[in-house]
Amino acid sequence: MPNIEQPQEPKQKYRLGMGYTKKALDLAIQINKVEELVSCLKNFIKEAKDNLFSTQNNAEDILVGDLLHILHKVRRKAPANEDGEEMRQKI
Repeated sequence: MPNIEQPQEPKQKYRLGMGYTKKALDLAIQINKVEELVSCLKNFIKEAKDNLFSTQNNAEDILVGDLLHILHKVRRKAPANEDGEEMRQKI
């Protein structure tokens, strides 16, 4: 068995975790068990937060991110000319 080096940097850990998460979600979708996977993840998150809070003296110092936030692109208006009409760039 080859010697597999464990990721050290946060970015490497995130990449590893997301790889397993994507694979698990893909399989859960294929076998129609998404709710079961989400339930497992919710339980893990709750237990991890509880563990963090119980090991720290002041729980207010711990920042735990919430669920996924989706950012939407905002379309900027084209600049207006003197008459107030939008000017379009020609490409």
